Amino acid sequence: MSKLSKEKMNELKKLYHVNFSQMGKALGKNANSLSKLFTDERPNPQIDHLIELADYMGCTVDDFIEYDKGQIGFDKDKRITQISQWIYENDTLHRLLKYCKDLSKDELKALINVVTTFKEQPWIQ
Repeated sequence: MSKLSKEKMNELKKLYHVNFSQMGKALGKNANSLSKLFTDERPNPQIDHLIELADYMGCTVDDFIEYDKGQIGFDKDKRITQISQWIYENDTLHRLLKYCKDLSKDELKALINVVTTFKEQPWIQ
């Protein structure tokens, strides 16, 4: 199973000459809480905490993850992480997803048809 990697975080901390105490002060977070993100004590951390940490470190959330290469869907998991971060960082997409999350399957199909129709119009670029 893919997980947050303590080893990868240690490599990044060493590379940037920073520790959890310094990160905590810069981000307004508890250093111990940040450290726990990379242990089994916090198996499901909030994505916004990871994104803040990645922004501070100058990397992506993907850089914190240790993928199980034997796991079915390895590339899919990595792609989902990248897409999640992209949506979070793009305010328009973030709002669109927020508005669409409660739509039914049929409503989503209708929305996709509308967008596809607009996209096919030569006057819309």
